[in-house]
Amino acid sequence: MGTREDVLEMRLRVLALADQLRNVSLACRRAGMSRSHFYELKQAYQKHGVEGLLLKPRRRPRMPNQTPPEVEERILRMTETMPAASYVRVSQALADTGVRVTPSAVRYVWQRRGLTSRHQRLQWLRRRGSPGGDGGSGGETPSSEEVIHT
Repeated sequence: MGTREDVLEMRLRVLALADQLRNVSLACRRAGMSRSHFYELKQAYQKHGVEGLLLKPRRRPRMPNQTPPEVEERILRMTETMPAASYVRVSQALADTGVRVTPSAVRYVWQRRGLTSRHQRLQWLRRRGSPGGDGGSGGETPSSEEVIHT
């Protein structure tokens, strides 16, 4: 049984226990959950049935101070043309093209994409067949599946 099934079973047991005892407070105490959470579950069950009790998939949160996607794309394109350069040099090269970005922003983008070392960046280019690597068309930015973890 997986985690999703375990959570569903536990939630159903708590709802059944509260119904059996006819005491929500006692059922919640035994289950180790707050009454407010119990009532959220009960409302979801009444509204959506068993589907309402399943765990909801969450998207990865986007932090408010994270580099905007457009700038991140420009950083990756510059990284493609200068794979052996440091994050400071990439930042300076971007500033020369009119994109103001701090060296730490370049470094954080590289960290998120698994491109912190020169070796990782060169390997990324070779896999993609980019101009800075072994030759090829290029022009794409790496997806989360393309991240290299060493």
